[in-house]
Amino acid sequence: MIPKNSTTMKNEILTNDEYLEDGYVKLSRLIFKSKTFSSLNAIQKLIAIYLILMANHKDNEWWDSYQKKFVTIKRGSFITSIENIRKKIKDKLVTTKKIRTCIKLLEKMQFLAIERANRYSHITIVKYNLYQNDESYRARQRARQGQDKGKIRATNNNGNNGNNDNNISSSSVETVDNSKISSDIRVCPVEIPVNNLNKKKKPANNIEFDFELWSWHGIDDDIMDRWVKIFPGVEVNLELMKMREFFKTHPGHENIIKKKFNNNYAIYIFNWLERAMRYKNDNLNYKEGEE
Repeated sequence: MIPKNSTTMKNEILTNDEYLEDGYVKLSRLIFKSKTFSSLNAIQKLIAIYLILMANHKDNEWWDSYQKKFVTIKRGSFITSIENIRKKIKDKLVTTKKIRTCIKLLEKMQFLAIERANRYSHITIVKYNLYQNDESYRARQRARQGQDKGKIRATNNNGNNGNNDNNISSSSVETVDNSKISSDIRVCPVEIPVNNLNKKKKPANNIEFDFELWSWHGIDDDIMDRWVKIFPGVEVNLELMKMREFFKTHPGHENIIKKKFNNNYAIYIFNWLERAMRYKNDNLNYKEGEE
């Protein structure tokens, strides 16, 4: 119901004959769990959102007046400059220096990729297609629907379990915690016979490293808080970046992780942080001894 005195709200409501120009972008609620966004200050968050808004929603041709030729600018990319971004945002607090610093930071975080030229920059939002694709959200919706159906089947099957008690002993049944279908959807544990389990179980954790995008996945705030408490004094974010750089300079290291840690990146990270804390404490004790 519209307040009687709210003329502004009345003017903002569209009639059937009106429409919104210039299109739109999708902003996923996963942004609340994003380590990238949580690491940015308020102005940097604003700049990041503006960069998403500026990206092409489809492939376009752009005339490069410097090279005198047409260049294809892909979906999720755009041609711009620091000054152009500043003019788009139109805020005195968003200075040229802050925009330049933010773009360098977002590039390090692999939020964007940038090709620099003399008079312009070619920016690409790395995961634009993932977050701006309707199918990404439909897939999650289908996963949630499948989850609900799975619960119903599990409930219905409980009625038949009594007839099979003589065939399945209590020692041959265990609770299996399924891994996440997506970052915020969990499947309820169900009881299934051990004999029906695959010999190779999926790791209990959902932490992965993408060796194509060079980025971590599955590390949420709860996990980060736990690591910070377990390893006081260790800069966890910095250590994760060190791991990424280590992977870049040591090709094939994922095979060692697969063999030694059964592809369990949670254990690998835990061991790394444990060594980092031990090294920090050893150095601290050494310096205190010198004094």
